[in-house]
Parts: sequence; structure tokens; C-alpha cells
Amino acid sequence: GDLKVILSKNPLDEQVRLRHSGDFAGRPEDYDFEWRWAPGAAKAPLTYTQSWSQILGLASNNSQQWLPVRNPSADLPAPTDYTTTAQGYPRSVAIRDSAYFAGSGWPGLVLKSTATTPLDFTSGVPGDIVFSAALGTNDGFVLYVNGTVAVAHMAPPAFTNTDAASDLITGALPKQFRVSRNYFLKGPNNIEVALYTTSGPGVTSFLNFRLDVTEESDVVDQNFQAVNDPTPKNTNTALVGGDVTLPFGGSQFVINDRWFTMRYRPKTGVTNVAGTGYSRWMPPQFVEGWIKRVLRDINPFEQRVKDMFNNSVSTDTSVLTQAGTRWEGDIALTLDNIENVGLIAIYETVLNRAKAMSIDANTNDPDTNNALMLAAGYLNDLYVLLGNEALADAANPTISTDDQNSSIEINTSRFSFENQVASSLEEELALLRGRDATSTAINIAPAYNRLYWNYTGGINA
Repeated sequence: GDLKVILSKNPLDEQVRLRHSGDFAGRPEDYDFEWRWAPGAAKAPLTYTQSWSQILGLASNNSQQWLPVRNPSADLPAPTDYTTTAQGYPRSVAIRDSAYFAGSGWPGLVLKSTATTPLDFTSGVPGDIVFSAALGTNDGFVLYVNGTVAVAHMAPPAFTNTDAASDLITGALPKQFRVSRNYFLKGPNNIEVALYTTSGPGVTSFLNFRLDVTEESDVVDQNFQAVNDPTPKNTNTALVGGDVTLPFGGSQFVINDRWFTMRYRPKTGVTNVAGTGYSRWMPPQFVEGWIKRVLRDINPFEQRVKDMFNNSVSTDTSVLTQAGTRWEGDIALTLDNIENVGLIAIYETVLNRAKAMSIDANTNDPDTNNALMLAAGYLNDLYVLLGNEALADAANPTISTDDQNSSIEINTSRFSFENQVASSLEEELALLRGRDATSTAINIAPAYNRLYWNYTGGINA
């Protein structure tokens, strides 16, 4: 299984649920779950790292020794055909001797590694494996893993030959080849190399062989932080956000971006076919902070409610309409309320709520501050939009009429708010900067210091 991020249907919800996709045979209570978190970096923190390690061709683990067979009567000799005297490599040796029959098509020399411990993959077959060799110009080989052809290079046409690479691993031998991990067993393995050459008998070549594998290291302790959860409250599910008593609760988990991973194991005494050890760490999952989720899901360009089966489609296309009225107090952040208020009221409420959890609570966190600035920036954009609209209205407050005999519009001296202001200049200033309190108070919703609409009583109303 893997880790899933489950978002609420309400984009204003502060909480996010994480859930492992496994069913745990319907009994997650039989398992221990270990959860970790990391700050919201742009790239997922690593849970494991891979590094190359040489396991064959080393003096330190005595893996340079090979048992030889000369001029076998098959592509691969029987196990009893090998001599009991091992040879150390690298060394110069003739692949063909005088007894080799050139028309046989069989190898002139076959080597079998004496290494046992380095080739024992009981703990797991490595993810990547590279075999490399040093050969003469006219030499080729066939690599056998557990008696099966794994790689062939410059071998007779009966084999599928592979071109050598030289840059798979830094420091390996000149000719390098990837070997599929499927040829290896989870346990002891045998390596044999059948050597071929077009050189004549007695011509020596400098030969050496090497096997490199990737080793996996658990780096969760370096990249993730443990969570204090002695009860525990996190099981196969975990709640991000909410009350500070939750392992992933509190303002910094609500507002800030976070990465999460987890692993599990059966509790002591519980019979489980998967064994008693921990699972692998799950690939990290990213959870955006609450402010970012709100700004992403509630915007001028998309439906605020994504469930179109149970909700009607919003047909508002004007950004000014969607911006709505000025902020007049925090609103209820509920799904029922989401379509009834403008973006300014929603963003202001979210910003105030986030401020109350952070800077107003004497919390100074750079990630939190960035999220607050993002919300403030969105509000600024909406207010600038309204200001630009007011500027456009004020630039020409007069009323245009169409000439009945042509398509040319004529600007008249009439203006829209003749009943409220004495001149078009006063109207222009009122549209641009607002009116004074001469006629009506400027602190009453919804007009405040704007000119009242006057379309209900005619142009001279």
C-alpha cells in the first residue's frame, strides 16, 4: 500500500486526513504505526539513499578467487568439472591454449567465483547490479548467474550480445554492463564467466572482473522529525491540523506545508504472514498549508464547490462580482456559506484566523509568515482591481448616446449621478476617491463612501 492525502469537500476546512491504503485485514489495531514529518521543502525529503558498493573482485573479502575450467565440452561446464585450485584475478592468462579446438564454438576458459558471503542476498536482492570486466581487444564473455545467461559480449552468434558501457560506475573496470536483478536469488548465488577470443592459442590477455551493487540506507532520521505520540493517536490514519493535543495538531501544522511518511509492523504476539519487522517507509506525501489550499481552491477562475451533482453551477464571470463587498467582519467558514460571500470576505477571514493562530499568539515562523504574506498579496490584488475599475469609471463619467443615423457614439454633457453631485467633476472625484458625508453617512453598508445607485427612478431621479 501507500500513503493517501484525503482532502475535505470543504476547501475552507483546516484539517487534512492522511491514510494508509492497506486494509490490515480489517484490524489496524494489531499494528504499530510510526509517523514522521518534515518541513515543506520544494522537493520530497529522501527516505532511502542508494550508493554503489563493490562486492566482487576485492582482496578484502577474498572475492578475487576463481576456479578455472579449460576447454569445456559445453557452453558451461558441470560443477564437478572445475578444478579445486583457485586463481587470483587480475592476472594475465591465455584464453586459448594449444589443446583448444577452434571449431567447437565453446569457450576456451570458464571461471567460477569462489565468493560466498558477498553473493548471499538473503537480506534482499540489490536494486541495481553492474558487472564490469577488463578484457583483451579480441576477447568476449558470457556471464552466467545461477546457471542462466545474464550478459553476453563479443560471444559467438548463438548468444544475444550486449554493447559495453564505460560510465555506469566511476572507478569500475573498462567494460561495464547492467545485470537484471531478476537473475539473482534471495539467498546464495553463483557467478560463472565463460571466456571467448579470436586470438590464437597462447596469446595472453589481462583479465579482471568486478561486481557492484547498490546498497540502500535508511535516512529518515536525518530528513524527518519524530512526533510525540505515546498514546498513540495516529494509527493507519493521521489528522493534520486541529487541536494542539493531536500529534500533528497546532497552528504550524495547520498553516505550514509539510511532508509526511510512515511505516508499520505487527504488534508483539500478533501472527502475521509478513513477519514481525517494520515495513518500508512510505513514499513521502505533501500536504499544503491551509492558507494555500484555500487560495488554490477558492479563486476567481474555478467553481468554489466541485460537487456539481449536488450543487448548482456559479455563472458569475465578473471578477468584480466575485470579489464582493468590503470586509465587514469575519464570516463562518462553512460549505453552506462558501457561495454566498465574496473573495475579499473569505480571504480576510482566513488571514485573520491565521494571524490569530500565529503572529497574534507570539509565533514567529518564517514559513507561517510567508503564508500570511501570500494571503495578504491576494487581497491586495483584489483591492487593486477595484481601484483600477474606479479609475476607469472616473476617467469619463459622462453618458454616451448613439447617433441614430450612424454607429458613432456621442459623449453628452449629462452624467450618471446628477442627482447626487453638482457637476461631472465632483462625480469624477467621488468615483475615484469616494464621497464625503454631506448627504449620507459614509459608514453604512453597502455603499459606504461610494455613490448610491440611481437606476430605479430615471436619470434625473
